[in-house]
Amino acid sequence: MWNVAFRNLLERRLRSLLTMFGVAVAVQLYLTMSSIMVSYELDLDNQLAAMAGKIYVQRPTADSVGGEEFPSPSSSIESEFADQLLELEGVDRESSSAILYIPLSMSPAPGLPPSKLALGIEPGHENAFLGGIEVAQGVGVLPDAKSVILGGAAAELLSPEGQPPAGPGDTIQVLGQEFEVVGVLGKSPNLYRGMVLMDLDTAQDLFNRQGNVSAVILSAASIEDLSGIQTTIETTYPDLQAAGRADIVAEVRARLSSVEGFFAMINGTVIAVVFMFVTIVMFVAVMERRRDIGVLRAIGARRMTIFGMIAGESLMLSMGGAILAWPIWAVIGRFFIGDFSSSPEVIFSGWLEMGLLVIIVGIGASLIPAWRAVRIDPLEALRYE
Repeated sequence: MWNVAFRNLLERRLRSLLTMFGVAVAVQLYLTMSSIMVSYELDLDNQLAAMAGKIYVQRPTADSVGGEEFPSPSSSIESEFADQLLELEGVDRESSSAILYIPLSMSPAPGLPPSKLALGIEPGHENAFLGGIEVAQGVGVLPDAKSVILGGAAAELLSPEGQPPAGPGDTIQVLGQEFEVVGVLGKSPNLYRGMVLMDLDTAQDLFNRQGNVSAVILSAASIEDLSGIQTTIETTYPDLQAAGRADIVAEVRARLSSVEGFFAMINGTVIAVVFMFVTIVMFVAVMERRRDIGVLRAIGARRMTIFGMIAGESLMLSMGGAILAWPIWAVIGRFFIGDFSSSPEVIFSGWLEMGLLVIIVGIGASLIPAWRAVRIDPLEALRYE
C-alpha cells in the first residue's frame, strides 16, 4: 500500500509540504540540541584526556556555586606557595608549572570557557598545560618573553579585520602590547581554542598580578605518586584544593547532568509536538477520506491493509520532514553553533537519532488515525457520503 499512500499525499501537495516543513523545523531543533550535547561531551572527554596524570591545585572561592572550574579565573595562590608545591616529593618538575588564567572576554555559553583568554606559564613547561595538544603551525615552546602560542579561535579573533588568522611570525596586540606568534594549535578542546599562551612573568606584569598565580599544575614522576602528592597537599595546605583527573571528571559530570536534563526536556517537548502535529494531520486526512476508506472496505480490503496505508502516509510525512531538516540543520550549524555539528561522531549520532525519531513518530502518530480508519463501517461511510 506504499504506492497508494504516496498518491494520497500527492493529491494534497500543499498540506503535505506544509506538514513536512513543520516536522523539519521541529526535527532540526531536536538535532541541534542533540549535536550540541554530543559535541560538548566529546570536547570534555578530549579536555580531560589532556589532564591525565596531572593534579590541579587552586584556591576555592567562598562564592562558588556547584563546584569549582578547572582552572578557575577567581583562584589566587601566592607565588611562594606555588614554588613549594612544585618542589613536593614525587612531582615531575619539568612537566609541571604554575599558571595564571585571565579571561579576556565573556563565555559564549554557560559551562564554556571564555572565547578569548590569556594564560601565563613558565617557559619550557608549556606541555604542563597543553598536555600533548597538537601544534598545527610553528612550535609549542615560548622562546622569549614577547612570544605567544595561540589557539585556533584566538588566531582568528586577534588578527586584523579582513586578514587571515594570525600565524607564526605575525605580530598581535594584547592590552596594547605587541607579541610575536610562534605557534598555533590545531583542532583542540574549547578550553584551548581561545588561548593566548605567554610567559608567566610577562602575564603577571601585563595584568598586574605580580606575586600571584591562578593555579599549579603538578605532574607526577610516576602514576603511583599521584595519590601521595594529592594527600600531602590536602594535609599540608588545607586551604587549597587539589583535584586529580577523577575529581575533575566527577565535577564535570555533575555539572553536565543539569545541562543534559535541560536539553532532554527540550527534546522531549519537540517529540511530543511532532507527534501531536502529525497525528492531527493524519486524523483530518482520515475524516476527509471516509468514503474512500469505506469503498476499500466494501471491496474487501483488510483492516491491516487500511492500517498500513495510514501508517505509510504518516511515516512518509515524518521521513520527508526529517530529510528537509538536514539542510536547515546544516545552515544553523554553520552560522550559529560553529564546530558543534561538524565532527563525524556528531553527524553519525545525528543520523542515528533522526532515523529512530522519524520511525517512532511516524508509526506512533498513525495509531489513533489508523484505529479510527479501520473502525469505519463501509455502509455507514457510503450512506454518509
